[in-house]
Amino acid sequence: MSWKVFLLNSPVNYEDISKSRTGDNLKPIGLINTKPKISDNLQINNKIYHVCMLVFEEKYIGVREISFVDEDEVDETVEENFTCPYCQYIDPDAFELEDEGERNCPGCGSEIKYIRRVSVEYVVEPVKRAKIWRSDK
Repeated sequence: MSWKVFLLNSPVNYEDISKSRTGDNLKPIGLINTKPKISDNLQINNKIYHVCMLVFEEKYIGVREISFVDEDEVDETVEENFTCPYCQYIDPDAFELEDEGERNCPGCGSEIKYIRRVSVEYVVEPVKRAKIWRSDK
């Protein structure tokens, strides 16, 4: 049996996809014949999509469109945000991670290794200059 693939452009829940049966909401972008897993990447009509939702009862798949950086351009990065070097996904929950480790990118499923670097900065504002005592001479 075929699985219907739906493009999710914003946070969408199960009810949104279920409404698509009646044509009220989302339209399928394609069909696949094998059961995918969450975090699989699919190629449909020369575009790449990341599976982020499965509705087993109805055989619906929710996907987000992603793009990969050219393989020869993938390199180690040092950035303020936790950014995947493969798909450029910025992980808003990275602050919950350990200081170093390995994980799969939530945006594309690629394996990445990371180290958190912490720096300290000080913002210093003037309040009042110290008094200067002068001699009587």
